[in-house]
This record gives sequence, C-alpha cells and structure tokens, in this order.
Amino acid sequence: MPGNEETVIKFLVESLHNDKKIKLPVIGDLNEVSMPIKDGKKIIRQTSELINFSSNDRYKKADVYLNNFGVSLKEESAPLYNKIQRKHLMDLINYLFPSKSNFISDLFAKLDNEIEKVNKGFNRDIQWNKIFSEDEFLIFLEFLMMKGYADTKVSSHQADFILIAPKKISLENLDKIKIFSFKDYFETYKNKIVIAARRIWIGSKSKSENIRALSMSKHPDNKKWIYKNISGKPRNWDTSFPSQNRREIFYLNLNT
Repeated sequence: MPGNEETVIKFLVESLHNDKKIKLPVIGDLNEVSMPIKDGKKIIRQTSELINFSSNDRYKKADVYLNNFGVSLKEESAPLYNKIQRKHLMDLINYLFPSKSNFISDLFAKLDNEIEKVNKGFNRDIQWNKIFSEDEFLIFLEFLMMKGYADTKVSSHQADFILIAPKKISLENLDKIKIFSFKDYFETYKNKIVIAARRIWIGSKSKSENIRALSMSKHPDNKKWIYKNISGKPRNWDTSFPSQNRREIFYLNLNT
C-alpha cells in the first residue's frame, strides 16, 4: 500500500487487537476495521491479514472501512487522482454535467491552451479555477476522489469520508488524525489543489512507459495533447528509436 495507508490501517488494527480504545473524529469509538474485497468487505482482526490487500485494486475508492464507513486515506500533500487522459474528458464531463451543453467545448479550449503553454515551458501546475467554477470543480473532484473513475465507471466501494493522518502515528499523536466529509475536505484544501499536467514520451528507454505512450497516441481524442516539441525528457531515451519520431504526450493528475 502506498503513502501512509499501510501505517494507518496497521495502527488501527493493532489498537483494536490489543483492546486499546480509539476515538476518531466524526466516526466516534472505533469498533471494527474491514477491508474492501470484490464481493463485499472482510473484517480484519490481525495485521498479518493485510498482506492480501492491495491499494491498486480498481474497484475501490474506500481504502478501508471503519465502523462500516468507507474511508479514503490521504496524506496532507498527496495525489488525489492520477492519469486523466484527454480522451476521458468528453464522456466524464457529459456524465457529470448533462445539462451543460457548451461546457465541454469551453473546457477543452481552456485545457488545450494550458497544455500548450506547459509544452512551451510554463508551469506544469494549472490552477483549477482557470478551468472550472468552484461548484463545477467540487462535483468533478468529488466524483473522482469518492465515487468513480475518469472513464465514468462507478466504484463498488465508495468513500464516505477522507482521513488524513501523520506519517508516523501512535496513541500519543492520535489527535492529529483528521476526518472530513468531502465538502469539508474541499473547503479546507481547495486553495492547495492543482491540476497537474504530466508528460510521457514516445521513444523512452523505459519499455512500460513507451508502450503506454504509444497506446495513448492511438486514440484520436488524445491527439491535441501530443507534441513534436519536446519540452522535457525521460530518464533515458531509447537510442535505437528514431529521434524524429519522438513525441511528448500529456495527461492530468489532481494533487495537493
């Protein structure tokens, strides 16, 4: 499990196993820790059981269940959602904003302009309020953080709350744990959230990166974020790949 997810879940499981009383904000006295599984959830009584769980499971937005509440675990500075391709945005925006007929064309015009600027050397972190109104971004981010995915698939394990904890956690700093509804989280962190333009390259020496870049390049809706101009570079280029065929491709992350 990435970040501090494993640390937090292990601490909570160990505390229950050792009959230590834990009172969490919003949730109250902790009585049960469960992990999401494909067909439901499994109560965890010992940390050794956690070895069977991965944070990369696609079907979940809740990393853990605490007293049957789905909880997404984050650090203060953390990725909120990764790898939104341009091809995802048409269906995603129409799904979230079905009554806004001109929204998608306006959004593409703004994002395409910002991505072009990044390719020319501008800052890769785009302020979300250049693209969305606050109400629009709240809906967009809530879906991706709590409910579903950029391809509009909806998670079978949605998150009710967001928990933020220190990297090292103990009974002594238990008061540092914060638990938010999404709206409270957004109000607290909205000024720190950015739309992060990220790059990948056709011609990279990394086989997995090159395969992913080639795959992205094949979808027509990604074409506007593919550039002959190379503004960055991978760790290493594949020297056997013709340099004139190298391309820089952009996608989006959402970060704090």
